[in-house]
Amino acid sequence: MRKKIWVLFVFGFMLLTACSNSNGFVELQHAKANTDTPKENESKSENSTQTIKKLKKEIAVYKMEKENFAIISNLSRDFVQAQKTGNQKQLQALMAKELTLKNKDNGLYVIIDNVDWLLYTLDGKNYLDDWVIQGYDYNKDNQTFNIFIREFYKSNNVELVSPPTFLHLVFKKVNDEWKIVNLEFDV
Repeated sequence: MRKKIWVLFVFGFMLLTACSNSNGFVELQHAKANTDTPKENESKSENSTQTIKKLKKEIAVYKMEKENFAIISNLSRDFVQAQKTGNQKQLQALMAKELTLKNKDNGLYVIIDNVDWLLYTLDGKNYLDDWVIQGYDYNKDNQTFNIFIREFYKSNNVELVSPPTFLHLVFKKVNDEWKIVNLEFDV
């Protein structure tokens, strides 16, 4: 019985000692945290201010992307549908004035910086079967939206033309309307 009391006494003493030391440890850490010099505090404050400014800019970009995704994706759909049918009037309405359409070599081309990009062929060998948006982002420096589309073409004998085409559209607000200011294709 004496051993049990003695063991309980020793265990209780150790527990009491451990608890009282942890309070001192917390107080010591708190005291160390408050020993920064005014210069260190000013530097920390400046760093925090810069971080907050950076985060506010990132939030503004994400907000812009979220608010305009439906608009840009619908305009992209309109472009792909007009491209699929070769609707020159609708294509021109979606593009900025700097981009011009030209009929040549049995196809419809858009001319950008003296480069001819084929939009539609009249030969009927291949047709646009499906498309999907692969990516989307807002460039705050240029105030433009980039949308990346993968297009799947099939031949007249219903075989998939490989590989799919990648279409990159760049939208910018022109006179309060979103217009395509640049585009390019890749394979």
